[in-house]
Amino acid sequence: MIKRKAKENTWFYFFNTVILILFSLMIIVPIWNILVSRVF
Repeated sequence: MIKRKAKENTWFYFFNTVILILFSLMIIVPIWNILVSRVF
């Protein structure tokens, strides 16, 4: 039981991290694009 629960937590943290990174990129990339296009 303990090993199974730890494995489930590992998958949860993995997918949670992936979703967080994708969400962050969705916010950062457009802002970066606006900043770069206005400066240059």
